[in-house]
Amino acid sequence: MIGMAGDRTIATVAPLVPTIPPRRSNGVEILTAAPSSWPGLTRFVLQLRWLTEPGWIEFAFDRPACLVVAEEIGGRCDLRPAPERFPDNAFVGLDHVSLVSTGTPVTIHADEIRRATLICCLAGDSAERDDEEALTAIGAAPTRLMARDRLLHDCAVLFGRPDVRDSAEPFAGAVAHAVLMAWAAATARKAWSSPANNLRGKRLRDVLAYIRDELDEPISIAALAERAGLTTAGFSKQFEEVTGLTPQAWQMETRVRNAQRLMIDDPKGSLDEFAALCGFADQSHFSRVFLKVIGMSPTEWLRRQT
Repeated sequence: MIGMAGDRTIATVAPLVPTIPPRRSNGVEILTAAPSSWPGLTRFVLQLRWLTEPGWIEFAFDRPACLVVAEEIGGRCDLRPAPERFPDNAFVGLDHVSLVSTGTPVTIHADEIRRATLICCLAGDSAERDDEEALTAIGAAPTRLMARDRLLHDCAVLFGRPDVRDSAEPFAGAVAHAVLMAWAAATARKAWSSPANNLRGKRLRDVLAYIRDELDEPISIAALAERAGLTTAGFSKQFEEVTGLTPQAWQMETRVRNAQRLMIDDPKGSLDEFAALCGFADQSHFSRVFLKVIGMSPTEWLRRQT
């Protein structure tokens, strides 16, 4: 279903329909959507493909939603209140979650990426007392985008696994209940970002864009701090608070994600050439870092993409 938010077209996910037809919205296509339902909770696993850079797709839900990005290939995406508006207090590391209140538009946006898996957990109705208390807290909570909550993130990722699909299976029901409980607990948190952290909003985006644009060069804390308009003292700590990584580790991961894009776009290309283009010393260096970040060699990873 397609809805409207102001003058923007948004994709509206209705949790009780069996499938979501593939569609495009501002350069992003939904490839698959696998729905399952449990008491109090409906789950959609959306496979998103970016066709343009930048690209985005907007959603609105007819009930509270918890959104988790389970996999990103070729870059990183972020969740925004609108395509042109980056959230002020975003945590951009791997274990962020977003809680979206009923009817509130949310945008999945990326400057450079190829694919991502989005797990959508939507609150429903339940006759269980514990569930009802959790659902009341969830329904009253405001929208919070890209907040760090490792427990809720990990529960949602487990809930989104392909083998957790049978609503009659006790394990699947237990995971669904764990998601609801972790979600309700998350709504009680008053501050999801460090109030003392000044690396946010445009400052953070400028720093991340600078790292992305300078992949083939070593980066210095002084240069990044200057880019952010901050002093060098404390910059690394603030950066790690909002990314979960050191600046050097973030650059290495960004190099790997850039290489993923090149490999997907040109599967028969040379790994030596990709390594050089992405700032690695040589193919051996590239393979070691790729294995550390992705968990498999570049060759094995590329074979699984075809």
